[in-house]
Amino acid sequence: RAMALEAAVERGIVCVQGPPGTGKSHLALYGVIAQAVARGDRVLVCCNANKAVDQLIDKLDKLTRSDMKTTAVARVGHQPSLSSEAQDFFVEQPCEAHRVVFSTLYHVGKQEQPWAAFDVVVVDEAAAVSEDRTLVVLGAARGVKKLVLVGDQNQLQPYVSDSLRRRGFGISLMERFIVANARREGVSHVMLREQHRMPPTL
Repeated sequence: RAMALEAAVERGIVCVQGPPGTGKSHLALYGVIAQAVARGDRVLVCCNANKAVDQLIDKLDKLTRSDMKTTAVARVGHQPSLSSEAQDFFVEQPCEAHRVVFSTLYHVGKQEQPWAAFDVVVVDEAAAVSEDRTLVVLGAARGVKKLVLVGDQNQLQPYVSDSLRRRGFGISLMERFIVANARREGVSHVMLREQHRMPPTL
């Protein structure tokens, strides 16, 4: 599965979908991001909220946290809002030496940063992010070669008013790629099916 995912990432756009407990965040950290860094790519990792970004950082085990510090990981954003674990990686502004940068979508959209220098953008919980917010990040990271959207559109969807939803808004870019562009060349859909959180009897 890891080799298939790596091949898919090479093609440009990957949607990694999985129900709760199937290891989406683990795959993002130890599969997508780790492989990208090993290839020499710079990675921008985004979530919709500070808590979600910091939960990714919190999931790094001690060995990986040490290794990632040596590969220059940075956490940017509003420092008082960050978890204690994320504080270890905080920088005011990322530089070329930072191989992996964690941030919120909002922060990327509002800051004048060298985002265009990233090769890969990973958006976690992407199915709960409205299309426009993801597109703002892609606009800021104009030089990106690969986009990986991780989430599950069958769980929470982006919040918009009912009137906007009736007009076709309220869909994530991830869902649009999966549903509307299922056969589009350059878009890959990876489905995680093995549940790791529940006892086998469930």
